[in-house]
Amino acid sequence: MIKNFLMIFALLLSAPFAEAQSGKWFNLNRGKSAHSFFFKDGGTLTYAGKPFNCRILVPDDDRKSFVPPDIWISSANPSGEYVILQASNRYRDFRYCWLLNLRHFTVTDINHTHYGPARWVVWSLDNCFAILEDPEAQILQRVELSTGQVVDLQVTGYWGGPHGMTLDNTRSAIESRNEYEQINLNSFYWIAGTQKFIVRVDVKYYNKSGIDHSFSVEADLQSGQTWQLR
Repeated sequence: MIKNFLMIFALLLSAPFAEAQSGKWFNLNRGKSAHSFFFKDGGTLTYAGKPFNCRILVPDDDRKSFVPPDIWISSANPSGEYVILQASNRYRDFRYCWLLNLRHFTVTDINHTHYGPARWVVWSLDNCFAILEDPEAQILQRVELSTGQVVDLQVTGYWGGPHGMTLDNTRSAIESRNEYEQINLNSFYWIAGTQKFIVRVDVKYYNKSGIDHSFSVEADLQSGQTWQLR
């Protein structure tokens, strides 16, 4: 009987986490609730009825903080403990980013770039890292979930010399000034049984459509090193 009670209690406790994991990013307007989250008019965010340790505020042009009209929340990591939250300023020019801990109700600022990361996230299966993309700089970012530390993973920019790659894998990717590199997020996949992944980078033309050529990059989450695959 005690065993059955504990199983029921565990299911009730895990229900909000399972709900947060369902789906992809969802939009939440101020004063509304969804997926066990409630974004109050004053900027307080609650989850399953419990408030986080700080209000959600973004800076205005005059550096005064205000409550954004809406926020975006990602699906949770595999353990259901973390989600990513994003919000923008009044003109939607800047995207601010936080890591939310759904067990301890903490909010950690992980806005590591000028314009903020794209609304895209990949979680490591060991529940240690999140991977974000900075579309302006065309880099990937490794977020350590336990600390909120952000490290850049250089997967483009190979024409400018080595950026943590092995020296024998640094051939030029850009052939002319009319080309640029773009990370193909749909190509992302994990190398089974490791903390490494591979992603494709497409080299495109500025002055015409289409892909000129592509190359693949392997990244190691533990070391932060990346290298171009031949």
